[in-house]
Amino acid sequence: MGGNGDGDGDGDGESGAVTVIVRVRPLHLTNQAHDDVCRISDNALVLAWTHDIANYAYLPPASYTFQFDRCFGTDSSQAEVYKRTAQPAVNAMLEGFNATVIAYGQTGAGKTFTMEGIPGDREQRGITPRAFEGIFEHIRTCADPSKIVVRASYLQIYNESISDLLCPTPERIGLAVREDRLRGLHVEG
Repeated sequence: MGGNGDGDGDGDGESGAVTVIVRVRPLHLTNQAHDDVCRISDNALVLAWTHDIANYAYLPPASYTFQFDRCFGTDSSQAEVYKRTAQPAVNAMLEGFNATVIAYGQTGAGKTFTMEGIPGDREQRGITPRAFEGIFEHIRTCADPSKIVVRASYLQIYNESISDLLCPTPERIGLAVREDRLRGLHVEG
């Protein structure tokens, strides 16, 4: 994402910067007895487990700290995550820069919830609907919106297969990455 990692939402960070952010999802009901294993401290994710938990997980007791540009705990709202992560990228895009937001993680980590949210629940909208809302709100305020072109991709890479999530047809699965002189690197279709 563009920005300097301060996440203040003003989009004034250095262009081309990559910001790495982690969001911790709530634990599954079966694991809630171990909710102290993962905690956020400043911009660090701390994983620590005691002997009791280590026996449960077949691991020796340990503690690990991982630094990120920003960390969000289980109590973070969708609005806060958008404002502090994707909104600077959207603002940079509105200034003419390319912008990318990538959600990465294992199955069940919360990528879809973070990116899409809960349909029909305005408070639980994810990054994607909030970004599109911000883009089209900006267009409505422009002097001549008929001269604005919006191009967006919403792709999923799963098991080494690329899918277009904006296209509701079966042809959206198994797309190929191509490169040519005119278009450069692109996803076909």
